Amino acid sequence: MIEGEVQASPFFMKNRLLIILFFTLIFAQSGQSQFVIEDERGKRLSDVYYQGPSLIYDCINKHWVCVDKMNFEKCTNERKDMRVKKFLNLPCAPIKEFQTIDECVVEQSRQVDLPKIKDFCLLEKN
Repeated sequence: MIEGEVQASPFFMKNRLLIILFFTLIFAQSGQSQFVIEDERGKRLSDVYYQGPSLIYDCINKHWVCVDKMNFEKCTNERKDMRVKKFLNLPCAPIKEFQTIDECVVEQSRQVDLPKIKDFCLLEKN
């Protein structure tokens, strides 16, 4: 053994797979999901969006998402600002506010299945 080197105990060497499985099970049952984080505002879908009953189209990342009121208002305001500044490409499109998340998800799925061009991401010609 080299000076300063730490040697693993024989118990650990023989049972390392069991130890790894034990800790994996503990963390898996802790109630924290790896994919959805919930905080005081609600379910966080990404670094940008929280889940809610309002449908928007994210023109930058090219996807539909059901967001909360704050995300919907942010999208609406950003779109207005970009239109005033005459930006050709708009960041998002606020589509519709629904009563429930379930209603929004149904419309989101319908929109995903439609083969249409997302022309609402471009500044309208006057």
